Amino acid sequence: MRTWHTIAFLTLCLTACDDSGDESDPSGSTQPEMGGTMPTGGTTGGVMAPGGEMTAGGAMAPGGEMTAGGAMAPGGEMANGGAMAPGGEMAPGGEMAPGGEMAPGGEMAPGGEMAPGGEMAPGGEMVPGGAMAMEPPTRVPNGDKIGGCVLPHPASDAPADAYAVGPIVRDDTYAPFTKHLTVHGITLIAQANVSDAFLTKVSETIQSIFTQTDTTNAAAQRRLLVNLHRYRAVIPLFNGEPNFRELEGRDWDRLSDNHSLCDIIMENVEGQVMEVLEHILHIVTDVGMHHTFPADWALSNESALGRTMAQAVEANIYDVSSYDEIRNDPEVYDRIVIQEYAYWLVTTGWDVQAPFGSGANDEWTLGTPAELQAALPDAHALYVRGSVPVMTPPPGPLLEALRGFGPE
Repeated sequence: MRTWHTIAFLTLCLTACDDSGDESDPSGSTQPEMGGTMPTGGTTGGVMAPGGEMTAGGAMAPGGEMTAGGAMAPGGEMANGGAMAPGGEMAPGGEMAPGGEMAPGGEMAPGGEMAPGGEMAPGGEMVPGGAMAMEPPTRVPNGDKIGGCVLPHPASDAPADAYAVGPIVRDDTYAPFTKHLTVHGITLIAQANVSDAFLTKVSETIQSIFTQTDTTNAAAQRRLLVNLHRYRAVIPLFNGEPNFRELEGRDWDRLSDNHSLCDIIMENVEGQVMEVLEHILHIVTDVGMHHTFPADWALSNESALGRTMAQAVEANIYDVSSYDEIRNDPEVYDRIVIQEYAYWLVTTGWDVQAPFGSGANDEWTLGTPAELQAALPDAHALYVRGSVPVMTPPPGPLLEALRGFGPE
């Protein structure tokens, strides 16, 4: 709903995504440059020569390039009958299928998990037995992001435990941010003035949304979380209104280029509870639901989400006029009005708008689940079949605790 804020943040993201000259590593570190070529007869035993040169024996130089004879070509493609296709996919003959998944026979199963006979090893390399490591392939900037913010192709493998919750880590992995925490596939990144208590409470809110109940489809929920990992879902956190100009620069470009990054969460602002819920839901629906359940939840006017949104607009229940300023970019405009509609749909179904939000308002005229079902039966049906099996409303006491992080 923060239209001016959304536009400012979107402008920053799109500026970064258009910077196609920065071929940086998705983790935020820059790949070493090739410093030489393969000698005709270097050191024996397959060791790596100084400067990134390949020695005899078939060792691979930094930058991911190998020479002919099974060597990897520039850009991560392998030569001679085993070449890796763009996007980390291997061609026929034991190669990797689209999306980074390998077929039966020691290959990777759908969802980024290894099939029987292989294990994940740390460090991004294959281990004996054909096991695949966690390190993602090098990517080029994602100028083709969906709606200006969502990676179109997987960029990472999911861990064995898609529900993993990490500690607060203080380093420059996500520079210009100085600390981060990953929870259920969503990485929360923050600067030093965001309190650890707030970062932890946002993490607890995400965990509560993916609590399993008697209405949960555990397999579907896990697929959603796997895709949050694979498409690198990230939410920046700020204390109060951010100064976007301070974020401009190479670090921000690298971060935005290589992650699905669609909006921010602010601490110490009015409407603190819905500030948190809204922007958690944006990343979940934009990335997880879009890639996991595309027929229903894709960021498209042709999905069930897009079609029911059109019904809400036609019925004067959802007013999108506040987003007219971004109509000049149709793909971005469509993504934003659909994500905002998804937020209204889910939170109305959760019945949290009346106690914690604005209730019925100029943009959205429904305040309760009963009103949703009566006024938009198709939308309510989408909520029941799509949201209820994978998400649950956070408990009242947790939401009340979030209030405490707002201004007094």
